[in-house]
Formats: sequence, structure tokens, C-alpha cells
Amino acid sequence: MSFRSSLSLVALVGVLAAACAKDPNAPDATTPLTGHWVSSDTVEVFTSFDVHMAQNPNGIIGGNWVGTTRIKNGKCDAEFGCAPRNVVSGSNLSLRVDLDILGAGSFSGQLATKDRIEGKIIRFGVKYGLTLRRVD
Repeated sequence: MSFRSSLSLVALVGVLAAACAKDPNAPDATTPLTGHWVSSDTVEVFTSFDVHMAQNPNGIIGGNWVGTTRIKNGKCDAEFGCAPRNVVSGSNLSLRVDLDILGAGSFSGQLATKDRIEGKIIRFGVKYGLTLRRVD
């Protein structure tokens, strides 16, 4: 096989592979995120995240979260109290999970396993590591 033929074959294989690749923005219904998720990671004043999510077939996620705040000088956080809570919304895409954990920050991560999501949450421009583990 000549160099030109080899190069043409490599180019053809590359085009075919790209055509078969997942769209990174396509919804992912193969691993639904519906369920109860927890994290002991700390995001600024928040810790002990307890998240309930429901995912519909188009990958849209809704739910709610509750956490605890770090105790300082024997008191809960003045702004958020001892057990902050709010809503969760976002999407499960083929290559990433995006969540708005309202009040805590914006999360972007990936499914490491069907029961673990690893990523970063951004709160007021600061990135924190956050791992969510499914408990049911």
C-alpha cells in the first residue's frame, strides 16, 4: 500500500469515527440520575450535602438539596442557618452533568461510575471539588 493510500485510509477512519462519536450536548438517558445522592465535601460554609434528583427522559434534572453549615464559635452560619436548603436543576448530558445547586453554586462533572459523580462546583468564582455518591 502506498503512502497516499495509507493516508487516505487513515483520513477515512478518522471521519467515520467522528461521525459515530457522541454529541457532548445530547441528553444521556442511559444512566439516569434519579435518586438520593450525598457528599461530605465542603463548599465554603456548606457541607454534608443531601441531594434528591429526578431526571426525565430528555436528560433534564430537577430536585432539592439540604446540607449543613460549618459551626463557627459555637454558632451556625448567620446567613444560611444550620440546615440550608434549596432546589437543584440541570441536565445529564452524554459527556457531563451540569447542576445548579441553588444557593451553593454551579456544578459541572462526569459520571465516574453509575453511582458516583465527580466534578467541581463554582461558588462566587472559587472552585471546590465535589463528589456525589448515590445511596439508593
